[in-house]
Amino acid sequence: MLKGPQTKCVSTLLLLVLAVADLSLLLSCSTTPFTDYKQALSLSNAGKYQEAIEMYSRSIALLPENRKAYLGRAYAFEKIGEYEQAVSDYSMAISLMPTDPQVYRARGVLYDRLGKTDQAVQDYSMTISMKPDDADAYYYRGVDREKMGDTDRATADFRKAVELGRADAEAKLKALETTK
Repeated sequence: MLKGPQTKCVSTLLLLVLAVADLSLLLSCSTTPFTDYKQALSLSNAGKYQEAIEMYSRSIALLPENRKAYLGRAYAFEKIGEYEQAVSDYSMAISLMPTDPQVYRARGVLYDRLGKTDQAVQDYSMTISMKPDDADAYYYRGVDREKMGDTDRATADFRKAVELGRADAEAKLKALETTK
């Protein structure tokens, strides 16, 4: 039986062997998730969304922290009308990087398509809190607030969207102002 310094030496050696094994495994497949991601992106750009979803899924299985793969797969799911799955992937991307306002806006649009207006408004509000010059987020939130009967806040959102350059918000704004 080993005692004292010998035990410490063997423990250190064992840890070193395990670290080298982990590093070897990592290096042997380190490009695979990225290669899968790049192939998935090419497939998605070619309109082959189902095949892209499979490649993104493979990339995610190999590297679960790959935020871009979740975003790509969410987009592909969205393109084939699988909105619940797209929302799930956008949510995962948000959990990996909660400071990207565009992902909140994209998820908000899907919540709208699913009829989840309250959640859409929350996502548009998050977008605006992170990127106050996002005319689209103001516009979409205005549309939802109008649906919810909150015409005062919808008017304010449309006004801000117009101020930020969203031209079609002007028609919504005029329509609301004439009904008051």
